[in-house]
Amino acid sequence: MDIRAINNTTNQEKIVILHMIETSGPGGAENVLIKLVQNLDRKRFLSIVCLRKSGWLSQELSRIEIETHIIPESGRFDFFFLWQLVSLIKKRKISLIHAHEFLMNAYGTLAGLITGHPAITTVHGKYYYWEKWYRRAAMRLASRYSRMISVSQELRLFLEKSVGISPQRILTIYNGIELRRGDALNNTALARSELQIDAESQVIGTIANLYPVKGHTYLIRAIPKIVKQFPKVLFIFLGRGDEEQKLRQEAEELGVGDYVRFFGFRSDARDILHIMDLFVLPSLSECLPLSVLEAMEAGIAPVVTNVGGNSEVIDDSYNGYIVAPTNSEALAEKIMILLSNRELANTMGSNAKRTIAEKFSLKKMVDEYQTLYFTLLNK
Repeated sequence: MDIRAINNTTNQEKIVILHMIETSGPGGAENVLIKLVQNLDRKRFLSIVCLRKSGWLSQELSRIEIETHIIPESGRFDFFFLWQLVSLIKKRKISLIHAHEFLMNAYGTLAGLITGHPAITTVHGKYYYWEKWYRRAAMRLASRYSRMISVSQELRLFLEKSVGISPQRILTIYNGIELRRGDALNNTALARSELQIDAESQVIGTIANLYPVKGHTYLIRAIPKIVKQFPKVLFIFLGRGDEEQKLRQEAEELGVGDYVRFFGFRSDARDILHIMDLFVLPSLSECLPLSVLEAMEAGIAPVVTNVGGNSEVIDDSYNGYIVAPTNSEALAEKIMILLSNRELANTMGSNAKRTIAEKFSLKKMVDEYQTLYFTLLNK
């Protein structure tokens, strides 16, 4: 067992929460975990995190001084991992287990049954767990012996219909983001200068890992139509992944290579949002993407596909546009409407910002989880 960034302050009056997640790279679920452990009331809670391997997430947790335990896991089901997890729960006097994603949800539920501690299992996406009977069985077991959380109503319905989980066993808690003040934002001119984007360019951006499920190719295919009417437009892609070379090649073949820039993974992606005139997320599947929430909080009108919980955040034509997935023509049409009507784009952006403040703030998410912790512990 490898222990990183241990915080030696162990006030036994605090409620000790063990947070677990199976992935280690930058992503939506990982950022939710970081923000949750960072913003729980530290007078009442002590957060400890269990990971399967070191990487970006363990480094971020170390940076914010969160006690982190690395327990390697291998195979379809690792009894030695479960044994070490139970040992950790007993040794650190854990009060409650909060697991994220399929594999850790299974381990967290079993560890809770073995130790007699309550468990929460947060489901962030659909992924692969519903495809095989034993995975569906594991999810139903988790829903029976833990408090299962979905991050959108659309995901909740999916769990009911495709996995067979009773609706009474699922609670929806929306992901939330930090509301930022004006003085926390980067200077737009400096950001443009650093990225070598001239002041005249109309910037359309997207933030998503470069995987096929994110649908970047459909945005690329929308560009030729857009640049005919808006020759000073620039499309910027923030995110890591194996699709970059393929997307670059597609843009070149379509004759729009000069209108596309890839910046890879950026830890300051939220600051870069403020140089964007529009935000686009052309995904084929989602749950409740943080990048959309962050763009809306920045006051940017989004154009997104009608997948996952997007329609629970965006009221079409009020605080953004929603189009069918894989429809490059519709993407181009909505983007061009907003590029040609700055007043409309600003109004939608203001409405988007208001929506986030009212319904999708980090404080609201944290408060709902804290209330659930107290309820399960009868505090």
